[in-house]
Amino acid sequence: MMIAVLVLLIAPIQPTTSSEDQAAYDEAFEKSFRSSFRTRSIEGCVSSATSAAAAKIDTTRICVCVTDRLLATKSVKELGLPIPGDDLLSLSMTCIKEHPPKAVVPTP
Repeated sequence: MMIAVLVLLIAPIQPTTSSEDQAAYDEAFEKSFRSSFRTRSIEGCVSSATSAAAAKIDTTRICVCVTDRLLATKSVKELGLPIPGDDLLSLSMTCIKEHPPKAVVPTP
């Protein structure tokens, strides 16, 4: 029994680098990237819509729509690159039609 334990203790430990491990890593990375992208994209979209904010229009639903459509149609690699302006304009117009802007009602 003692010898078996010693053999196990001195046996070289081989790191596992199977394709399953790599797939799990890739999946975790993609999930984390997409979650972070969604949060940052919506925040950036809402804060950059200054003319809408000045007009007291809530753009959150439109920004969520655009971001979710990007996430549904783009790979992580594509999301890491600048999104072409024509693509953003097309998505924005579609989302504006689906979610017409509503004025922000001040709370009393």
